[in-house]
Amino acid sequence: MEIEMKALVNEEQISKLIPYMDDETYFLIKSDNYFSFNGIEPKLPKDIIRIRKEKETNAFNMLKLDDRSFNSGISARNIRDILLEYSGLASHWDLKYTSKTLLTVKKKNTDSYGIERNEETEGELSSDAESAFLKSLEIANFKSYFLKRKRSFSFYIDNMHAELVSVNGIGPYLEVEYIIDKNSDKNKAVNAVKGLFNNILDITEFDKGDWPTIIEQESK
Repeated sequence: MEIEMKALVNEEQISKLIPYMDDETYFLIKSDNYFSFNGIEPKLPKDIIRIRKEKETNAFNMLKLDDRSFNSGISARNIRDILLEYSGLASHWDLKYTSKTLLTVKKKNTDSYGIERNEETEGELSSDAESAFLKSLEIANFKSYFLKRKRSFSFYIDNMHAELVSVNGIGPYLEVEYIIDKNSDKNKAVNAVKGLFNNILDITEFDKGDWPTIIEQESK
């Protein structure tokens, strides 16, 4: 089970996260396709079927850092610009991405405080398996209702997965996940994630909306 929270962050807050990045920090581009019966967009969906096409590369390589420390070669401004695609530099980067396609089935619950509690099953799809699954969805009258393009820097803080992200050009946000099993103390996990936001970034309020809602609000 995932305990997840997200909040909008500014450049100053991004700078406070840079010391937690290391040589295992990755940059990812994720293209997510969400499906529902007859392609009808559900409000606050709880049962999610998603196919994700994901590319990742080491952040060191992407930023063409030299042999000095990671912090000396990266800035909050660069991270923000890359996430929001302001710089346009990616067009001439000679990047070596690893790519994969993932099927995710998720039961999602978000409470009034913006805390997500997700039960997720995920597996990698070959191209043949993806094709067969898409045909199965078509037969069952499941169609795409939402496309999400996500760019992120992925790293860990105190064994919690952190991602600085933009979604469809909106952000940047910080998303933090704490993975627990069914027998673990959920309140302990919630307090750990809250503590990370509060202690590092002085954030105590979280975004309660799902991404389709956030994107719709931003487009108005």
